[in-house]
Amino acid sequence: MAAPTRAGRARSWALLALAAVGSAALYLVLALAFPLSHLGLVPRLDLGELTGREPPAVLLLLAGLVAVFLLYWLGAVVARALSRERFGLPAVLGLGLLLHLSALLAYPVAALDVFGYLAQGNIAALHGANPFLAPPAAYGGDPLLPLLAWPEETSNYGALWGWLSIGISAWAHGDILRGVVLFKLLGVVFSLAMAVAVHRLMDRQGPEKALPAALLVAWSPLLVFEVAVNGHNDVVMACLATVALLSQARGRPAVALPSLLASALVKFVSVIYLPAFLLSWLRGHARAGVARLGLGLLLAGVLVGVAYGPLWAGLDSLGFLKREGLFTASPAALTYQLLGGYENPAAAPLVSIVFGGAFLAVAGWRTWRVSGAWQGLGAACFDLTLAYLALGAFWFQPWYVVLLLPWAVTSGGVRRATGLALSASAFLNYLVYQFLWFWFVDWLSEPLLQALAVLCIFGPPAVVWLVAGARRRPALAA
Repeated sequence: MAAPTRAGRARSWALLALAAVGSAALYLVLALAFPLSHLGLVPRLDLGELTGREPPAVLLLLAGLVAVFLLYWLGAVVARALSRERFGLPAVLGLGLLLHLSALLAYPVAALDVFGYLAQGNIAALHGANPFLAPPAAYGGDPLLPLLAWPEETSNYGALWGWLSIGISAWAHGDILRGVVLFKLLGVVFSLAMAVAVHRLMDRQGPEKALPAALLVAWSPLLVFEVAVNGHNDVVMACLATVALLSQARGRPAVALPSLLASALVKFVSVIYLPAFLLSWLRGHARAGVARLGLGLLLAGVLVGVAYGPLWAGLDSLGFLKREGLFTASPAALTYQLLGGYENPAAAPLVSIVFGGAFLAVAGWRTWRVSGAWQGLGAACFDLTLAYLALGAFWFQPWYVVLLLPWAVTSGGVRRATGLALSASAFLNYLVYQFLWFWFVDWLSEPLLQALAVLCIFGPPAVVWLVAGARRRPALAA
């Protein structure tokens, strides 16, 4: 490929800056329209309530979403032309930081989880109790209580997230707005760290792939919205899992396995990758790698013990056992409603068994097929995550797709296209539940509502998967 001219390089840099500044302006508009400083102590707001559910507001939000994804695409295209530039990665990360900071002071318009993180951290930091045993509601004078969606619930995250929450809550020392901003800043750090890890992985395949991949993470509209606006902790889990893949690619299971377990100690979902990591390592290194694998497992076990030691509260410490019987915006939820929903007591256990069993079967089959190469392991992680989102996540939420992002970007091809499509269509969940549900409440029965949500969320990536796969097959045959 011919070296770019000075004029071509200057044009590429200008386009990259234009894409970033345009995106930052859109995020800043959101922060100015719904400022955390004015709304931070107002109970339980969301986009629907903040906009009055007026159709013009919805059209503006959708137009902004389309615009930011177009600028995201432009940035990725331009990044390929700048892939060999010395300051390419610092520029992408710096502009990614700009995007996150532009949205940082927005009210968490789509979820209240960040207030829950702070409340659960306060239980230990301010009250000296165990967040796995004591719910926020036990402390009636806490000004956070009106802001919580689940005040009666103890922590359903892992012990590592518990310690991070305690540390931030101790730093905030009762200041709600400061605590929320600190949680968001923590997420921003992990967002950019994940972009660096993805860059290091893709650089193994060539610099022309590394910089666009880093941008697809650092500039992801899904990531900016769910981290800088809503403050979700999924990016911490996703980043640590990506570091685990990078460590495995470098032949360091003693780092990879503790990193993967650290990821699961934030949110438990990423434990689904553990069998694939173990099998991939054994297939890639045979007997020569067993000792290093054993060391990795030992260190991972020590990490779990240290993290849970002071907080262990029996089965109450295992968050994935909580919130059973909840169904929304998923194929499982649609099936549940078709079987009668709450009016049929047998519906929930039946759907849980069928969809849970289907997920385990798919996960087992895909894990068994994992290869010894890191690329094959990354592809397996993508497939496992997608199977989880489609079959195992009965209570689907858009921020769950954050975990899919690094696997999509590093896998490339059909998986990348499908994952990026899902990162866009996931936003339509907010349209369904915060607007359409209220506009058509007399027409949308529960089964129709769930069908609409599933169609909006999973329909576009399914089409992308089919179209991209159909185009790929003739190319492979040729």
